[in-house]
Formats: sequence, C-alpha cells, structure tokens
Amino acid sequence: MGSPKTPPSGGASPTPEPSPGSLKDPHGVDISRHDTGSAERERKKNVEELKPTEPPNANGTFDIRPGHVYYASGLVSNEQFEFHKSATGLLGSVGGWSQTQVAGKGHGADAFADAYKDVARRFLQVWARALQSIEGVVIGLTETANNYQRADWASRQANKRHSLEMPPLQSPPVCAGKTTYDDVSSIRWTGTGDDSGPILAWAGNGPDWLADTFKEAFEHGLRLGKTVEITPGAQTDELRAIGDAWQAVGKAAKEHAKGFADCIAYITDGGNSEWQAAMNSFCQTIWGTTAWGRTRGADAKEVPRDTPGARDWKTNPKDSPSARRPIIEVLAKTGDELHKAFHDAADAADKCRETTSRLGAEAAKATVKDLTVDLDLMELTRLTATLAFGEIVMTFRSHMDKTGADAAVEACHAAFHEAAGKVRALMAELDEAYLSAPTFEAEAARARAFGPGPWTSSGPATAGRATATPISASTKWISLRRSGWRTPTRPPGTSG
Repeated sequence: MGSPKTPPSGGASPTPEPSPGSLKDPHGVDISRHDTGSAERERKKNVEELKPTEPPNANGTFDIRPGHVYYASGLVSNEQFEFHKSATGLLGSVGGWSQTQVAGKGHGADAFADAYKDVARRFLQVWARALQSIEGVVIGLTETANNYQRADWASRQANKRHSLEMPPLQSPPVCAGKTTYDDVSSIRWTGTGDDSGPILAWAGNGPDWLADTFKEAFEHGLRLGKTVEITPGAQTDELRAIGDAWQAVGKAAKEHAKGFADCIAYITDGGNSEWQAAMNSFCQTIWGTTAWGRTRGADAKEVPRDTPGARDWKTNPKDSPSARRPIIEVLAKTGDELHKAFHDAADAADKCRETTSRLGAEAAKATVKDLTVDLDLMELTRLTATLAFGEIVMTFRSHMDKTGADAAVEACHAAFHEAAGKVRALMAELDEAYLSAPTFEAEAARARAFGPGPWTSSGPATAGRATATPISASTKWISLRRSGWRTPTRPPGTSG
C-alpha cells in the first residue's frame, strides 16, 4: 500500500504541461513555446497518449506504475523541446543580418562587441549542455519504467502468478538530440559610412546651388576632430532590441526549470519527506549542483557560504528545486546583465550623438550665415570654386565647439568600455555553469537511481504494484558510481 494522498509540491497540477506563457522578441515576433509544425503536434499527441487514466496520487494513496514514469518521461521530453525552441528563438532575434555592425565605430564599441561575442557563445554552449542533461533524464526514466516492467513480470513468473507474455517495453520519446547552436550576429563595425545627417541638413539654409559645396566641406570639417572616431555611430534601436531579446530568454530559462520540476513532481510523493528530499536533490543536480559543490562568487572563486551575492553549487535536499538551480540562475543573470549593458551602451551613444549633432548643426548654421549673408553675386559664385573649399572648412571649424564634441566622444568610448567590462565579467560564472552541467550519461544514471529506488518493495508485489519508498542519498550515490558517472573535468588549479 502507499502513503497518504498529497498533491506534489513541484506544481499545482498532477499532470503538468510545458511551461506556459507567451514571449515576443522586440520586433513583436512570437518566440513562445507553441506548436508550429506537424512534427511537434505529433510528438505532443504521442506523449498525451501515454497519460495514465489515474495519476499516482489517486484513490487516497501514492502508487506509481510504469505508465506514470513513461508519461513523466514524455513530459520531460516536451519540456526539452521547449527549452531548445527558446534558444533557437533567441538566435532568430539576434542572429540576423539586421543586427550586424550595430555597435558602430570606435575602440569602445569594438571592445563591447568582442565581449558580447564571447559571452553569447558561452551562454549558448551552456544552454546546449543543459539540453543534453534534460535528454539524459528522458532516457533514464524510460529505462527505469522498462526495467520495472521486466522485474515485475519476472517476479510474477517466479511466483507462478501468471503465464502471460511480458508487457511491451516502450522506446524513449522523441528528443531534441545533441545540439550545437550557431553564433549570434557580430555587432562589430567592419564597414564604412557617416553619421553627419543632422549637421549636413543645415547646408540647406543657403542657396540650393551651394548645397554640394557645403556638404563636402562640412564632411571634411567633421573629420578633423574626435567625432570621426565614432562615425558612423551605433544603431541604438537595434542595440536595445538585442538587449530585450536576451532578457526574454533569461526569463524563459526560469520558466523551463519550473516546468521540469513540475514534470518530476508528477511522480513524487510530496507527503513523504524522504521522497520529497530525493526529488529536490534530483531537480537541483540537473542544474549543476553536486554533493561536493562549493559556494562561489561572481568570479566563480570559492567564498564563505554567507558572502552576499554568492551562489551555492552544493545540493541541499531541504531546498525546493526553485531555490537552488545555479545554472538556470546564471543564464537568467546573463540575460538581465546583457539587457542592461545593451541599453546603457545605446543611451551613451544617443547622448553622444545628440551633443555632437547639436554642436555640429550650430557650427553649420553659423557657417552658412557667415558665408552667404550680404554677399553679391560675384562673391557667391566664388564660394563654389575649388579655392573657396578651405575657407568654408576653416569657417566651420571656427564655429565648432571642438572641445565639447571631443569630450562627448570620449564619454561615449568610456561608456562602451564600461559596458564591455561588465559583459566580460559574466564569463566566469558561465564557465562554471558549463563545467557543472551534468552529462547526458550522468543524468540518465540519476534518473535510473531516482526511478527504481522508490519501487523497492518491502515484500512480494501486490496486484501488480510495488510500495513506493524513496531511496536514500547513499544508495543514489552508489548507483551513480556503478553507472560509471564521473565529475566534469575542470581546469588545473580549480576545485569542485
């Protein structure tokens, strides 16, 4: 018989679905996790067909049959696909041609673009590893249910309870498979162009037939100061859109983690403290915790446990899955920090452009006035000659507040370098997350350990059921060691 009926603590419903919600990128494109093709609809239909008539906590007890575990495996498979779709949705938002070169020109912009490229690549590598960890759970749960089918049938045969053929075994649900994500679009400036439109517009204050001469002279004048270092400037609307897309995928990571915990809660007796502790540990480990995990700061170096802002990578059965999921928290933090960095950089570029454009426009207006007011036809004609070009440039420069423009440019460089430093600082925890993400084999072993243990019967199986009691932490560790699970390799000089 089973334990008293208690709703699973991992979610309100005993039959969870993939993470709910709608996510849209900054351009309004829906990147939420909805079926968009026949293959996805078929996959979800197949999972739904695995759903048992009654949940494990029906009839006042908590008894798990193989069908419940097959269904849980299918639910995790669904969540894995949704996890994968969030990454591909991100690349759809930040991997297109419209995002190339948007950082603009300048050594600060180059530093920011380079830091972003490295951090984005590592982020997607961590995401891909987590995808494989989830797949290990899918396969391990299916193997668990199949093993129970075999063991239960063998037990019945030995006790001469029946002479029927062994029930059919299930193949694992369709999974996303091993995935490598493409790089995001490079935002580093590699081309040419100018950003002098607001200034050159003032050439129109003079006679139409002088416009071309003024334009050429103003362009030359603009390039005599620091303004040329950031010309063309950043595409600030695109920068903000990229930041928004990263924030959205960080939020999605948390939703997926909750969805995964709900899937495991379906086969967890929340009224059994030991079983609940095993479920907590199982859900924590998929997101990077270990029994020997340490407390680490933002630089991934070990720090005292009570250090403000530190992250705990040690499994704690007393904590709920949502309270300890370091890989997910690192992904979410990266999304938030990239969002802020892109918006800060865009704000700095806008401020610089506003200042230099205003100063340049004022100088252009004064130049037009100086060179066209109270001139007779002969003098106006002279302005169009080659000999007058230098005069126009010098007049423009005399009116231009070069000191103010140069200061604005330096402030823009500094802001982009500051943003680059903050982005680069995210790499340490992403590296830690990459090393801590369990392998496919490790999670398959953990799933097998989480599965067969609860079906350890205190006596002969009754009516095709087994009493549900959780395995201890030591038993789980032995199971993992016997399965050949190994700790991820770390760089020399680091500890787990």
